[in-house]
Amino acid sequence: MLKSLSLSQVLSICLLADNVKRIGLPVSTSPDYILPYLGDINGLDEWFCKKRSLAQVGLLHSLQALTRTELIELAALMWFGRGDAEFGVLLRHATANADASLPYYLADKAFLAVHLRTGLDQLLVGESGVIKVRRYR
Repeated sequence: MLKSLSLSQVLSICLLADNVKRIGLPVSTSPDYILPYLGDINGLDEWFCKKRSLAQVGLLHSLQALTRTELIELAALMWFGRGDAEFGVLLRHATANADASLPYYLADKAFLAVHLRTGLDQLLVGESGVIKVRRYR
């Protein structure tokens, strides 16, 4: 379960990501753009902001405002919603691999909102298979 990240934070990120997707601008499907900027987060920030829409830059800034722990939970939730593995496994993976490029990685995901909502759905389903809460859509 989420310990640091609130439901309202996730939903706010979803709304911003929906706006980015609605604009229909292409987003990168590869983290290769990060490679030249390893160790130079200011250079990455400048490059990202020049190459993206204002909506995507706004999403990035909202992600950058999250704490490291909140970003880790958000990444794990996105991967969980994508079906990569169990949430606990993904949370450990995100904790071990999180760095300053994580907000850029998340802001560049075309289906960020879809995966976050799917992850929420899966986390909120109890052992009985009954959804506990589902008023966030």
